[in-house]
Amino acid sequence: MIIQFIPNLFLKILPGPLIFFIPFFIAGIFFGKTCKRAYRFLPVIILLTTYLVTLITGLAWHPRSYLFNLPLFLIFLVGGIMWAGESLRYLIKSATPVNWVAYSLIVAYVALSLTEIFLHHFPSTKTFNVKEYRQNINSQTKSNDLLMVADSRLYMYSRSVYKKNLQNIIADNQLGGIKLLINDSLNIRDYKVKTPKTVLPVFWSWQDKLSSISVSKGRKIISLDGINSISLLPKDFEAITDWQLQSGAGEFALNKEHKFAGEHSLLLKASAGKDMVLRGLINQIELNQPHLVVLLWSTKKFAPDDKYFTPALGISSMVNGKKRFGQVLLGKVNAGISLYIKEKASSQNEYYWQLHSAVGWLPAGKLSLNIFLNSEEGKSIMYDSLRLFLVKKLPQPVKGTPRKADL
Repeated sequence: MIIQFIPNLFLKILPGPLIFFIPFFIAGIFFGKTCKRAYRFLPVIILLTTYLVTLITGLAWHPRSYLFNLPLFLIFLVGGIMWAGESLRYLIKSATPVNWVAYSLIVAYVALSLTEIFLHHFPSTKTFNVKEYRQNINSQTKSNDLLMVADSRLYMYSRSVYKKNLQNIIADNQLGGIKLLINDSLNIRDYKVKTPKTVLPVFWSWQDKLSSISVSKGRKIISLDGINSISLLPKDFEAITDWQLQSGAGEFALNKEHKFAGEHSLLLKASAGKDMVLRGLINQIELNQPHLVVLLWSTKKFAPDDKYFTPALGISSMVNGKKRFGQVLLGKVNAGISLYIKEKASSQNEYYWQLHSAVGWLPAGKLSLNIFLNSEEGKSIMYDSLRLFLVKKLPQPVKGTPRKADL
């Protein structure tokens, strides 16, 4: 491995024709002028130590961190060039006190470096048309579509669309569709989200052959055709639900002064010693096949280091005459995008609400749904704009007793 490491290292430091300056770097180590002889081993020790640490531990810093070795490399490179210039100067009959050979080599190095930067490096960093990319994303997503981004490197320029659409979905309590922004080399089954227990393939039951539109080189948007969504929660659900204390201790109350949407928000204050968990009954529903669920909510924390918790969806069903309990595995959509919206309130205090979305799968069967909200021990948190959508791949009759406002 060290046989590959050393050549690759020099190819990164001295790309293109600059590779021919390696002998001067080596000459600088052995023949360059240094205050102490031990200094000659400095570049060798640094390079080998870096390699050995990575080899033993398997850990490495970001590539930009190794650029700090570049000044050290240049010092010995110049030392080798000056030594070569002085050695060659005496071979010229008309010797002069000025080391023109070394100066000429330095000028050649600078010229080749600039040529490599402007003719090769800069063209290779040319990216896609940002304006066109943003316009294509906007044109392919409707106002109430949930935009899922498969790669965090694609968050830029798609964040604003995701943020605007979440606000629209919450305001209208309506999920229009689902759009997936993904690399060309991937398909819809490659999209996964992280849950507390595992990695969840979101579209495992969807076929690969779905309509897609290219939005830039190497990136496309897949539209999930033929879906229908039903809202399982009415607007201001957190205000009209009969919340029950599930565990812990503390206080909870409606707050009319500060809210993100609707008429009220829900304020939780947990006592010290244990987190407080509230339980709210959503509904009973019967499904003849598993269904995708989309959960949206907003939170307001009162300190930067306070925790926030994804609301939990609990399910219960009768199996062979026995009641079984379970939990829907939910994974955050576009994890890493932090969306904060300033509250529209007359209060002098500025409140910023954080928007979230998550997806999971409901199993088939006759289910009783509950939602659980958590507050960290000794802390307070506010919840608002809870939205839950049942997404059907094809129009399917849903049996149950949903609220009239949910349809």
